[in-house]
Formats: sequence, structure tokens, C-alpha cells
Amino acid sequence: MFRNLHRPSGRTRTIIVAFSVLFGVGAPIASAQDAKTPLTTDASRGELFELMGQIVEGQTPPEEFSQFAFRANFRFAHDALWRNPVLDEDPRSNQIFGIDISHHLTDKCKCKVDWALLADQKIAFAYLKATQGVSYYDRSFEPNLEGIRALPAGKKIDVGAFHFLSADGSGEDQAKNFLDVVGSKLGKDDLTPSLDVEWDVRTDASGKVILGPDGKAKDFWEGTDGNVILDRVLAWLKAVQTQTKKVPIVYTNPLWWRERIGKAGTIEQSLSQYRVWISDLSSKGLKVEGPYNYKDKWHLWQFSFTATAEKGGLPPGHAVDADVFDGDAASFASLLK
Repeated sequence: MFRNLHRPSGRTRTIIVAFSVLFGVGAPIASAQDAKTPLTTDASRGELFELMGQIVEGQTPPEEFSQFAFRANFRFAHDALWRNPVLDEDPRSNQIFGIDISHHLTDKCKCKVDWALLADQKIAFAYLKATQGVSYYDRSFEPNLEGIRALPAGKKIDVGAFHFLSADGSGEDQAKNFLDVVGSKLGKDDLTPSLDVEWDVRTDASGKVILGPDGKAKDFWEGTDGNVILDRVLAWLKAVQTQTKKVPIVYTNPLWWRERIGKAGTIEQSLSQYRVWISDLSSKGLKVEGPYNYKDKWHLWQFSFTATAEKGGLPPGHAVDADVFDGDAASFASLLK
């Protein structure tokens, strides 16, 4: 949702073009990913958070986790069941939990997510990274989507796709990339499309994060006028809404938005016609179970990037971003589908 800020720049890669044969005969036809490049060296959200120092109060000592309503190291399903996860008291209600992931989760292990196990651990929805910029796609999108689609009867995880907005390329061209890759793979019963707009941190060919003159991770949005950024955001949203007939949800961090878009418009002003997904990892937010750095209306809140699944399903030693919808199932379906 920080939904992996990534964007390769200036790389030369061999593009493997996939073909399929219509009805098993005739000439092969190109896939939607022709002329697109798989993401490989984009920075993960976890790396981004550490590099940008956007965990507002810094790392909270583990011994303090029990004082929070939400733990920073959130554990599915346990912490999604109890408001007091230490004493297993005060059952939760009217809160729907989910995750957002990209290829970073499975790249190193070359393994797959066990969605059937996750479905049993209070993970009700998942947003999958699909694309970035004008030509990049996330190669884990289709395998993860197939895994969710293959869930047996009685298990369900709602699924959606997100695009990471790059500082390179128009909103319209980036929307086309998203629509080309996602296409008809998601339908009316799936989650609404999502746009991830935040720090545009990139890596070089060796995988090292590109630094700015100050020695910190460079945000490639720096120097771009806030009105230009906002125009690209709105252009993407309009194009995707027109094509999908769904109201998209925008993932962003209030600190980044204020710094980069600023006077061009607040989140609430600029996105009044859309859904809002706030990333706020502050310990104060954990204590009050809501974004601390954003006081207006929100539809999803990303509160952790170190969530785990107690009964497995994730690659060993890996954590994921955790998100929550504050409301019941009917409201969730009405607002996010």
C-alpha cells in the first residue's frame, strides 16, 4: 500500500515473450505482458520505511508492544481476534483485516504463498501489486491471483490489484499499463483497483538504492510540482474508473503527500470522489487503532509492515504489510468492491 516503492530506471533486460495457442491450433498470440519488463530490483516497502525514516517515533521496543491496541508485529490470526492480545480478552468485531504484497515476498525463496492456510487466519482480503510505471509488471501477480482463485469451497479471500505510480510517465500511460496487465482478470466481485502514490525510491543495476546529494534514499518525485503530481494521480484514477466502472482507492502516506503535493490540494480535498487508503505506522496510531497523522475519512489503514501468520502460509522468516477496514462485511463490500 508502503506498498513497495519501486521503479527500475535505465535497465536493459531480455524480455521473455509468452505465447499461447488459440484452441491449441493456429498461430501463437502474444500475451498482455509483451514489451513489458518484470520488476526485479525495486525497493520493498520495508526497505523504504527504514530508508526514509517514516516510522514516526522510530522503532518501538518489543517489550512495549503489549501496551498497544494493535501490535506493530501483528500476528494473524491471534491479534485479529482479540483487542487484548496479551490476555486473549475482548473479542474484536466489525473489523476486517487483510494484507498487501508484491514479488518481494517470494523472490528469494522461489516459493509460493499458501493462500488456503492464510484464509484460516483472519486474512479476509489481499491487494496484489500488478504494475509500476509505464511498462513494468510484478511477476508474482498472476501466481498469487491463481492461488486465491483456487481456494477450496468454504475459504475466501477477496482480492484486488494495485499500481505503483512512478515519477516517469503520464497518468494515462501508467493506467494503460495497469489495464493491459490486469485486464479482465479481476471482475465486479473483486476489490476495486488501487493506486499507490508515495516515495519513488529506485535501485541501480546492482540492486543498491539510489541516494540523493544528502546521502539518503532519493525520492524521484522531488522537484516535481505538486500540481503536476496531482494531475497524474487524477488522470490515472479517471482512466481506470472509466474502464473498470469502479471507484479506485488511493494508497498514500500523509507525510509524503504534504511534502510533495502540499498546496496543490490536501488528501481529503483532492480525493473526495475516491476511496482513501492511509499508511501510518506510528505507535500512536497503533494505540488508538487509527491513523495518527491523518484525521479525515479513510477506508483502509495500513498499520504494519511486519505482520506474520502464526500457522504458516507465508515464506519462512518473511513478514507482510497488514491493513484493516473499520466496519462490517456489508460496508466493506459496498465501499471496496
